[in-house]
Amino acid sequence: WVVGDSPEADIGGAAAVGLPSVWLHRGRSWSDTRFAPTRIVDSLIAAVSVVLSS
Repeated sequence: WVVGDSPEADIGGAAAVGLPSVWLHRGRSWSDTRFAPTRIVDSLIAAVSVVLSS
């Protein structure tokens, strides 16, 4: 579980090593076209659920 604030370092880093990623969108749209999170969720509970189900 990593909490970060850099799409490149956090989502891109996970993608580079083959790890899934979850983005908590909080009403925002994903705008980085270089990579995308594996899952997009709208709440912390949903994010924890995704992590625990993996």
